[in-house]
Amino acid sequence: MAEGCKPGTYRAVDSGKSPLFQECQNGKWVTKSCGPGTVAFETADGQVYCGFPVRNQDDDA
Repeated sequence: MAEGCKPGTYRAVDSGKSPLFQECQNGKWVTKSCGPGTVAFETADGQVYCGFPVRNQDDDA
């Protein structure tokens, strides 16, 4: 049986790294994407928002 979910819930595919996130619609996960240059972040309480990725200072080295 396929994995069920609660309609209206969200989850990030790879929080802080990928622009992809999923929304539960009719008991099934539907993959969506943030806008160009942004990534999906998932909060501790299960909310998802899109924002700019956090740069690591080591990336400049």
